[in-house]
Amino acid sequence: MIWYFQNYQKTFDFPFPKMREDIIIIGQGLAGSILALQSIERGKRVFIIDEGKINTSSKIAAGLVNPITGRRFVKSWKFDELSAYARNFYRDMEARFGEHFIFDLPLIRVVEDRRFVDDIEAKTMDEHYGKFIQRTEVPKQSYIADSPLTYKVNHAFRVDISNLIEACRKYFEKIGCFLESNFKFDRLNVQEGHIEYENRKASTIVFCEGAAGRNNPFFDYLPFQPTKGELFELKQDHLLHFAYKHDLALIPKDSDILWCGALNFWEFTDDKPSNEGEMILLQKLKKFYRPTPFIHRHLAAIRPTVKDRRPLIGQHPSLKRLYIFNGLGTKGTLLAPYFGNQLLDLIENNEPLLKEVDIGRFADLQNAK
Repeated sequence: MIWYFQNYQKTFDFPFPKMREDIIIIGQGLAGSILALQSIERGKRVFIIDEGKINTSSKIAAGLVNPITGRRFVKSWKFDELSAYARNFYRDMEARFGEHFIFDLPLIRVVEDRRFVDDIEAKTMDEHYGKFIQRTEVPKQSYIADSPLTYKVNHAFRVDISNLIEACRKYFEKIGCFLESNFKFDRLNVQEGHIEYENRKASTIVFCEGAAGRNNPFFDYLPFQPTKGELFELKQDHLLHFAYKHDLALIPKDSDILWCGALNFWEFTDDKPSNEGEMILLQKLKKFYRPTPFIHRHLAAIRPTVKDRRPLIGQHPSLKRLYIFNGLGTKGTLLAPYFGNQLLDLIENNEPLLKEVDIGRFADLQNAK
């Protein structure tokens, strides 16, 4: 992969010819960035269009990959396979861009419901869970209140998504395949053998719009259930060497910044930080965070969550040149590399997607429109 990127930039270090691309990608969040890089690695001519919004769910996400989720400490779906693929991909990106994106990060979790303790203890002895979970204590030198029921989760890691997205954008701009603009659906002309958009023609268009995907007229039948997330970035005096999960998560982001969140609101009227969100965040934080919090930034964005908590990936049922890569939700850091590659296998070779992520599972909703 690294060799190809280097030679691709050397060969195409000028704007792509107008009018003809292989793939047009709408949206340059995490999903769109990764899909574009993977497409370029396969030798495809790519053009990316992004509206340039500052606070998106990708750009403010913690980027934590956690193998053990939920109150019952359940192993994340397909974690071993997805994690190995994601780690290799992000390491390749570090070599490609000469930057550090992926960080191993121990995670300490508090058991909030004592009813699950026996089950969690049993999992520490289980062959499938034992390497991930072990009893621990909160380090005494930290500024987090001690708890009698804490477990260390191994094999967690964090990806600096905002810096990765920025590095991708600079690269796309350098090779002339990026446009900051609002996509206008009424200017998309779908033909049998290609699509046309303004002065460009392409074989395929892939929509990676995040939460805005619920307003896409081609895929508006899909069961998006967007949530509004709110979080703090806290200034800290002392470096935290682990991530911590209680009512909220505390995740070291930079040498003096802690990511703190996130709240989820199912009902909302905008994507702005709210007074209610600030109040709830502070109340939850006081339960376990000893210092008086210094709020560096209060951030909010809309997540593209889905009813069944699985991604929305695949080909439009009747407009065969149109595809979607969306609905990655809170696990996008883990899911995007693997399923971006699988989507390209579908586009290039008609290889089927996993049925759990294929939008074909919602064919009845499209038929009911």
